Amino acid sequence: LVGSGVTLPAALFFAEATFNHLQSGKVASPRALTALMVGFALSILVGLLAGHPETFYAALVLTAVYVSFRLLRWLKHLGWSKRSVLRVLGLGSGFVVAALIALMIAGVQWVPFLEYLNQAGLRGANQKSSVRLPLDIAPLLVFPRLLGDPSAAYHPTLKIHDELWNFPESVSLYVGGITLLLAALSILFVRRDWHVRFFGLAATIWLVYVFDLFSTRAIFKLLPGASIVLPIRTYDIWLFSVSCSAALFTHHALQLGRASLKRAAVSLLAGIALLLAGWWGALTLVRRFAAVLFEDALGFVNNSLVHVAGMSLLLFIGAALAASLFLVTRRWQRLAAVVALALAIFYQEAYAFRAYNPTLPDPLFYPTPTILQRLRQSVGDATLVILGYDTIPPNVNIQYRLRMLPGYDGFWSRPQRRLYRRLFDAPPSALIPSMKAEPRALQIFGVEYVATVGQEALLSEEEGFKLLWRDGPVHLYRYEQSLTRYFAVDAAQFVQSREDAWSALHAPDFDPSRAVLIVGEPAGSVGQAASRAQPAQVLSDAGDRVTLKVKREQPGYLVAALAHDPGWKATVNGQPQPVLLANYALSALAIPSGESIVELRYDPDSFKMGVALTIVGLALAAALVAAGLTCRRRARSA
Repeated sequence: LVGSGVTLPAALFFAEATFNHLQSGKVASPRALTALMVGFALSILVGLLAGHPETFYAALVLTAVYVSFRLLRWLKHLGWSKRSVLRVLGLGSGFVVAALIALMIAGVQWVPFLEYLNQAGLRGANQKSSVRLPLDIAPLLVFPRLLGDPSAAYHPTLKIHDELWNFPESVSLYVGGITLLLAALSILFVRRDWHVRFFGLAATIWLVYVFDLFSTRAIFKLLPGASIVLPIRTYDIWLFSVSCSAALFTHHALQLGRASLKRAAVSLLAGIALLLAGWWGALTLVRRFAAVLFEDALGFVNNSLVHVAGMSLLLFIGAALAASLFLVTRRWQRLAAVVALALAIFYQEAYAFRAYNPTLPDPLFYPTPTILQRLRQSVGDATLVILGYDTIPPNVNIQYRLRMLPGYDGFWSRPQRRLYRRLFDAPPSALIPSMKAEPRALQIFGVEYVATVGQEALLSEEEGFKLLWRDGPVHLYRYEQSLTRYFAVDAAQFVQSREDAWSALHAPDFDPSRAVLIVGEPAGSVGQAASRAQPAQVLSDAGDRVTLKVKREQPGYLVAALAHDPGWKATVNGQPQPVLLANYALSALAIPSGESIVELRYDPDSFKMGVALTIVGLALAAALVAAGLTCRRRARSA
């Protein structure tokens, strides 16, 4: 991913260049040091602005550990004196200041993200840090397509094995068998280069962490932020460390002045050992899946064995080329072996996945069949629920833009997700499908249309479902009793806490078409439900800005089936009006009698705070650069 993909090599490069400059024996150049620190700060900044904070967290951890390690080595180089300690602390402070300035400039990105963490309820997400990868996937380190992939005839999904993860997650730590072998062989130079020790140790610690070996997860959770980061999303530590270890092996092998039969034998034997271990794990997985999970067991086995044979041949060739580096003595011969290794690695890591990584335009990658076009035309901007597992995955719906309840990943707040799963009987699945459609659930969430796919049990007109059309296995119904996404009620029932609202919401006597539950006030009721709720007239709805017209004979409450969030602001006839927490997870606001124009807009204060922090960070960076230039001019004048 972009963030850590830029930050790790760039930040470590500038950090290493800084220490090399200080240890070169020459007088340290303030201009050069300033340029290197600016480069370090920019490396952190790019990672922060690139998004996906989980993987950036991994990059930040490895960068911090590397810089700390280098500071200790520099202190050892200077000697353990008071003056040396102060110099090291000063340089360490420079790295911290550079990182903090980058953090301030990126405030526009991470400050709203912290607000999201709070709203999504991830403060208690210790479950994420408890997730560990099963050792079953270890063979995929050598044979990534052992069970197929989405571009092949056989594809592992969560339906196959809940603990085996899906294909993208399972192979996210794949660097190729040859790279893995070269990284392991870097131990031959462990006494020659401290970099080998550092990256080898980093890769080993990561394996212990992600597979929870020796039950050490509790120790790793002591790291700030580790409790809300999914372990698999830290795989960049593994990828980068293993790649650096392999590169270090190649570098030192090229520098050897003489042949070494012993090292050549070790390289070949290590490759054979890795192959045997991979075969044993692969055969175990193939035997289990072929016996239980596939109708075409023979086809699955053939597919797997072809993949194993191809990757095994490449790995053996890689082991032979690695061994040849210790047998030949001429530099051009070793360079030829390294080029051949690079080509083999390129095939394993890139070319073999060319069908899995398409570069097609979205309309070709996300085709729109006739039945889906008809569904979009019929539903329009109204809220739709599709019953059953044959739903459109939320991440795919980002392309189709149907107004469906399930949101992808972090687009829902935790309370909204809990309410949805309870009311629609949604199982704890990544796709969070809707399994039932009861009137109360449809009214609370403002659902207007319900579609069923391949279900014989049709929805009845007696319950308010009108069949609009049937096209093959798809039935589309309009829910006639829908309150729509924005509706007004006469009465409100006040409760003191969210849990009180949860209990009241599921009470048999609560009718969402007559009253709304408001959280945060002393218990009681306001108004009488003289009539059924009336939908508001939608003048415009751009997602982050909604304009409504509401006509009321008496004061009441406008209920919006939008997740309650502090970013939502409201005005009624131009006057600010607080947005209340309603129906456990949604939003509402008080409205007067008569005709009112209501405007809801998403305008989070966190974004404004982030912009202000970014401006301050830019100003501080400019001031530091200007101060540096002034000091250099004064030094020249002196």
